Amino acid sequence: MPNLRYAIRDILRECAQRAEHLQIAKGLRFAWAEGIRTLYKFKPLDNGGIDHVRDMIENSRLYLSTQAQLNDPEDCAPIFQLAGDPHNDPAFMAELKKDEDQMIRELHITPEAEAELRKHHGTHVDEMAATITRNVRDELRRTLHIFCLTSELDNRLMWTHYAAGHTGVALHFDVIPGTLTGLARGLDYVAKLPPVLVPLRFNANDGDDAARIMSLIKTSDYSYESEYRILGNPDVDWGYPMDGQFVSFPSRLLTGITLGLRISAANRDLILQWCRERTPPIPVWEAYEDPATFEKLYRQIG
Repeated sequence: MPNLRYAIRDILRECAQRAEHLQIAKGLRFAWAEGIRTLYKFKPLDNGGIDHVRDMIENSRLYLSTQAQLNDPEDCAPIFQLAGDPHNDPAFMAELKKDEDQMIRELHITPEAEAELRKHHGTHVDEMAATITRNVRDELRRTLHIFCLTSELDNRLMWTHYAAGHTGVALHFDVIPGTLTGLARGLDYVAKLPPVLVPLRFNANDGDDAARIMSLIKTSDYSYESEYRILGNPDVDWGYPMDGQFVSFPSRLLTGITLGLRISAANRDLILQWCRERTPPIPVWEAYEDPATFEKLYRQIG
């Protein structure tokens, strides 16, 4: 039965590869790899928030925030630090020189152009970390776009802080690998934000942690958010073209909306109408207070 034996071997090999890929995805904290099937976007309805909600319902688009629009100015604002002492460690200074030489070679410029580059853009080693910090922060402010979600619907602080004291809504998104929401990755929460080491290979996991420090890590003060992020960049092909700060998603990924306990009657009626008119209609729930126990519960109303 050689054919059967080879078939079994191939199946086992494929299973092993899938398990390995899953472990990589878990390490990168993709929501689907962590067993999360639904993520929630809390939205206030004032200051233009209701327009974003309507756009998600009717046009299946997400609005991605820039770094400047985040509520924490330290978020996505990394600090760079030299991994060694260039004055007292000749080996480390040689590492920096090696990196600089490699960068010059990759530019494919003439010696004259190199001299001109050093003259106008050269940085003293003592100023290198600060210069890199400023340059990277400027680049992140320009190119990084973020859509923030959470894995928890029944979270009092999220309803308070991000749905304007229960006057807003929470939109439900299905998390499916290979789709836009499948890109959502979990944040790590730490007591103090770590620096990014220069050169990048001095960071853990051969530099992979540097990218995480720049965009997927916050202080433990924010751990209640249980946040997952979709990161976009209009300057690169990341699989989803952007229209300004908007990116389209398959309509099937928006699977429901929960209305806050204090939503106004007018906003309640508007959202119910938009959800009914969508094809297919979007299920709607509302938060309410049980009259007997005064416990906050949820019920489907549409």
